[in-house]
Amino acid sequence: MKNIIYILAIMSLCLSCSEKKHVEKHDLNSALKNRIKILSKDTSVALNFCELIPFDWDNIYIVPPYAEIKRFKKRNVKYSNNLASELSNSSLNEQNCILVFVKNRSILRYSTVSRQILDFAHLERNGLWTDSISKVEVCKNLQTKKEGSSLKAILD
Repeated sequence: MKNIIYILAIMSLCLSCSEKKHVEKHDLNSALKNRIKILSKDTSVALNFCELIPFDWDNIYIVPPYAEIKRFKKRNVKYSNNLASELSNSSLNEQNCILVFVKNRSILRYSTVSRQILDFAHLERNGLWTDSISKVEVCKNLQTKKEGSSLKAILD
């Protein structure tokens, strides 16, 4: 009986430690500000967003204000629990969107992007709101568009 309890204790310890990877924050705000200053004279321009990200990734998931980080569990993305605990209240901030960078279905890094710099909250693909974009789409089709006093991220 003691052996069974001992084995169960070790198994639960191993399972609880298996997803203890720290998800690193990547600051995009300063790079976006500098890039947008250069582009701000036009109403709609290609952003060359991929040049601003110095690491390898496959997809970006967008977490708009008031959305739950925990919804990544439905997508079967590794380390979503870690991201949820690190950003427990960040998604409740109306001023920011969170961009989550994923490679091979594992969360690598995240960025909290100010909507005053570039608004990802209403990103659309073919007229429908989307919360995920591939690297190919980002590198080829991500643009900025002025709408009143704000700058929106668009896929064109």
